[in-house]
Formats: sequence, structure tokens, C-alpha cells
Amino acid sequence: MKKLLLLNFFIGSLAFAQVTETGVNVGIGTTTPARKLEVTENSSADAVGLRLTNSGWVSHMSTSLEFKTGSQKSVPTSKISSIMNGSGNAGDRLGFFLQENGTNPNNNPLVEKVSILPNGNLGIGVINPSKKLHVNGVIGVGIMSGSNSEGFRIDYVDGGAGTTTFKNNRWGGNIYFKRNSSLGERTQFLFGGTSEHYMNIYDSNNEVKVRFISGGNSYINGGNLGIGTTDTKGFKLGVLGKIAAEEVKIATHGNWADFVFKSNYNLPTLIEVEQYIKEKGHLKDIPSADAVKKDGFFLGDMDSKLLQKIEELTLYTIEQGKEIEFLEKQVSEIKELKEENQLLRKKFDVLEALMSKIIKKQ
Repeated sequence: MKKLLLLNFFIGSLAFAQVTETGVNVGIGTTTPARKLEVTENSSADAVGLRLTNSGWVSHMSTSLEFKTGSQKSVPTSKISSIMNGSGNAGDRLGFFLQENGTNPNNNPLVEKVSILPNGNLGIGVINPSKKLHVNGVIGVGIMSGSNSEGFRIDYVDGGAGTTTFKNNRWGGNIYFKRNSSLGERTQFLFGGTSEHYMNIYDSNNEVKVRFISGGNSYINGGNLGIGTTDTKGFKLGVLGKIAAEEVKIATHGNWADFVFKSNYNLPTLIEVEQYIKEKGHLKDIPSADAVKKDGFFLGDMDSKLLQKIEELTLYTIEQGKEIEFLEKQVSEIKELKEENQLLRKKFDVLEALMSKIIKKQ
């Protein structure tokens, strides 16, 4: 009880403070301290249970709470410090210090590992963090295995289902963004290794619907793709703008125009073609300019229709060639008849001259 009387003497006017010394633990504000020192405040307002004060001032001066653990340690093993900035203005940096690894437990200096600035920026391995979280080193969040297979992972941050998972597999170079821990809807990135670099997007059935790969075949196996537009008009690919390509291949068209060459094809006459153009202003089976402006056209279908017209034109050309050949033959025959007629005319003139001489002699 001598210790208790001495403590009561020093607190003097603080008669309202209840101090209890049990021989093992000391309590302030409590009669049943459970630790070496326990401070209890019973108040409806915010309470400060313990304050450490350094009333002097030197540039980067600190007030610290130190910890020493282990029987072989003669120096602190860690501390928490409130550090005044160099200008002496209000606004301290709160630093958390730990010993560096070393062989002599009494010679390892304390190094600031975590820093919190007055603006709320938190630095890990950085004394003056420039962001709300500034880390100098590798970050591991979530479940880290002991096999070094996961270098970085965020998994179930709030502990509930449906949270986003970010996982980096060190050896395979896989990065996943997932809705939950089971297979299904997720985005996977693969970097390095013997495989190609790629990105996969899976659906809920664990099927790859989108793949972008560095050296293989990329594809979209679900939905439509719009470039420069969100409205593909129901087509697998919708592009708002121009497309440049060295070569474009259209898959085999089911209604290719070779039917024009079949014997039962009803080839319109040129007179019928002329009449249709006069009435409609365009070729039959070819969309008008207004229709193309409104609805566009299908490239494969248009190629087939244009080929149909080329094949029809080929038939017209063949027919005209036959007619020209016939006319040329007729002209040749007429020319021969003309030459024969001229020869007969000459023979007739000779006979006529002979007959005239004979008559004169008589």
C-alpha cells in the first residue's frame, strides 16, 4: 500500500481519479485492473485514455511509444512515433518503426515501415506517400499460398459472395478477374511461359466466348461486335466507318449465279431489258440507289447479282457474236455472188461483141 499512498500524493488535486494497485497490476479509473496498467474512463464524451507529450521543439522532433520484446533485446524492437514536420507547423506524420533483419539483436536500427500523413495518405515503405495508398514493393492481399504460386491476389475482400477476385499466378503468369471462387464468369490474362499471350472472357458455363491472342487465332464466340458503334443492326460485326483490307473472302454463297447458264433459264431479250430500265431506272434484280442508301446491301448477295448480270451479258455477247458471224458469212456470199456476176457480165460483153461482128459480116 506504500506505492498506492505515494501515487496518491503525486496526483494531489486529481482527487477524482481512482487509482488502484493490486500488487501486480495498476488500474486508473478501475478497481480490477487486468493488465500491468489499465486506464478506464466512464464518459459519454470522447475520452483520451493516455497522452504522451513532448513540449520542446526541434526540426523533425518526435514523440514515441516504444516496445521491446525478447530477453536478448537491450534496445526497442519497434515503436510508434508522432513526428513533427520540418517547418514546425501543426500536422504530424505518424510513423510505425520496426527493426531491420540482422544477426545482432542489439545493433539493428529501427526503420520507418508505415507512414500516415495528415492528408490521409498511407505509405508502406514510403515516408512521404503521394497517394491515398502508396506502396514501395510487392502487394499481397487475400489468401497467399506457401508454394509461391500466387504473387498477387485480392479475394473476397468483404468476406461475402459475388465479390471481384484478382489473382496472379506466378509460374503460369495467369491473372483472373472473377465473380466468385468457382469456375464460370471470369476474365483471364496469360503472360509469359511457352504459350502465347492471350486474354479469355468466359461465360457462366465456363466456355470461352472471347479470345484475343498474340500469335494465334482471336475470336468472338458470342454476341455481336461493334466498331465505332453500339448498334450492329443484328449483324455479327457492325462497323461505323471505313474498312481497309488487302483481301476480303466471302464464304460460299448458296444462290451463286451459275444458274444463268442452265438450259431452262429464261434470258430476257434486250428489248425487255431496255423497257425495264425505262420504267424502273435500274437493272432488274439490282437494288435501286434509294434502297441502297436506306438499307445498304449484302456484299455476297450483291456479288452474286452482279455476276448474274455479267453472265447474262456474256450470253448476249455470244448470241450477238453468232449473229455477226452469220452476217459476215452472208456478206461473204454476197461478195462472191457479186464477183461472179461481174465475171458473167464480162463474159456476156464478150459474147455480145462477137455476135455483133458476126451479124455485120453477113
